[in-house]
Amino acid sequence: MLERKYNEAKIDLLTKASELNEKEIRTEKLREYVAVGGLIVFVAFAFTLYANNQKMKLVNTQLAEKNNEINERGQELNFRRKS
Repeated sequence: MLERKYNEAKIDLLTKASELNEKEIRTEKLREYVAVGGLIVFVAFAFTLYANNQKMKLVNTQLAEKNNEINERGQELNFRRKS
Protein backbone atom coordinates (compact mmCIF):
# COMPACT_ATOMS: atom_id res chain seq x y z
CA MET A 1 0.00 0.00 0.00
CA LEU A 2 2.84 2.39 0.82
CA GLU A 3 4.50 1.52 -2.47
CA ARG A 4 1.26 2.26 -4.29
CA LYS A 5 0.98 5.72 -2.70
CA TYR A 6 4.62 6.35 -3.56
CA ASN A 7 4.01 5.39 -7.20
CA GLU A 8 0.89 7.59 -7.36
CA ALA A 9 2.84 10.53 -5.91
CA LYS A 10 5.64 9.89 -8.37
CA ILE A 11 3.19 9.80 -11.29
CA ASP A 12 1.56 13.01 -10.05
CA LEU A 13 4.95 14.69 -9.77
CA LEU A 14 5.96 13.57 -13.26
CA THR A 15 2.63 14.78 -14.66
CA LYS A 16 3.10 18.20 -13.08
CA ALA A 17 6.68 18.37 -14.33
CA SER A 18 5.49 17.51 -17.82
CA GLU A 19 2.80 20.19 -17.68
CA LEU A 20 5.36 22.72 -16.49
CA ASN A 21 7.71 21.80 -19.36
CA GLU A 22 4.88 22.18 -21.87
CA LYS A 23 4.03 25.59 -20.43
CA GLU A 24 7.68 26.67 -20.66
CA ILE A 25 7.81 25.47 -24.26
CA ARG A 26 4.66 27.46 -25.12
CA THR A 27 6.11 30.55 -23.43
CA GLU A 28 9.38 30.16 -25.35
CA LYS A 29 7.52 29.77 -28.66
CA LEU A 30 5.50 32.90 -27.89
CA ARG A 31 8.73 34.81 -27.22
CA GLU A 32 10.13 33.60 -30.54
CA TYR A 33 6.99 34.69 -32.40
CA VAL A 34 7.12 38.11 -30.76
CA ALA A 35 10.81 38.46 -31.61
CA VAL A 36 10.24 37.47 -35.25
CA GLY A 37 7.24 39.80 -35.48
CA GLY A 38 9.28 42.65 -34.03
CA LEU A 39 12.07 41.96 -36.50
CA ILE A 40 9.62 42.01 -39.40
CA VAL A 41 8.18 45.35 -38.22
CA PHE A 42 11.70 46.76 -37.84
CA VAL A 43 12.72 45.66 -41.34
CA ALA A 44 9.53 47.11 -42.83
CA PHE A 45 10.14 50.40 -41.00
CA ALA A 46 13.78 50.50 -42.12
CA PHE A 47 12.76 49.81 -45.72
CA THR A 48 10.17 52.59 -45.59
CA LEU A 49 12.76 55.03 -44.25
CA TYR A 50 15.24 54.00 -46.93
CA ALA A 51 12.67 54.42 -49.72
CA ASN A 52 11.66 57.84 -48.41
CA ASN A 53 15.31 58.87 -48.17
CA GLN A 54 15.89 57.88 -51.80
CA LYS A 55 12.84 59.89 -52.88
CA MET A 56 14.07 62.92 -50.91
CA LYS A 57 17.49 62.68 -52.57
CA LEU A 58 15.87 62.60 -56.00
CA VAL A 59 13.61 65.56 -55.21
CA ASN A 60 16.57 67.53 -53.79
CA THR A 61 18.61 66.83 -56.92
CA GLN A 62 15.75 67.97 -59.15
CA LEU A 63 15.26 71.05 -56.98
CA ALA A 64 18.97 71.92 -57.21
CA GLU A 65 18.82 71.58 -61.01
CA LYS A 66 15.78 73.87 -61.18
CA ASN A 67 17.47 76.40 -58.90
CA ASN A 68 20.52 76.41 -61.17
CA GLU A 69 18.28 76.96 -64.21
CA ILE A 70 16.49 79.83 -62.45
CA ASN A 71 19.78 81.43 -61.40
CA GLU A 72 21.18 81.14 -64.94
CA ARG A 73 17.98 82.62 -66.39
CA GLY A 74 18.11 85.43 -63.83
CA GLN A 75 21.70 86.20 -64.75
CA GLU A 76 20.78 86.28 -68.45
CA LEU A 77 17.92 88.68 -67.76
CA ASN A 78 20.16 90.93 -65.64
CA PHE A 79 22.78 90.94 -68.40
CA ARG A 80 20.15 91.84 -71.03
CA ARG A 81 18.70 94.57 -68.83
CA LYS A 82 22.13 96.11 -68.28
CA SER A 83 22.99 96.01 -71.96
